Amino acid sequence: MITENVQELLKRREMEINKLRKDLENANASLELAETSMRRRHQTALNELALEVENLQKQKGK
Repeated sequence: MITENVQELLKRREMEINKLRKDLENANASLELAETSMRRRHQTALNELALEVENLQKQKGK
């Protein structure tokens, strides 16, 4: 009886650990997607600013 209870507790704990692992994997995947999106937006903004600086330098040189 005690061993059955212990086995049941171990089974529940293992299920909870597996659920937490899956949740962590999903959270990490979501964060990686967010990071990729932010990096892309950042690079786009840098490119736009570089073009603006280049255009201003051309106008200044005229």
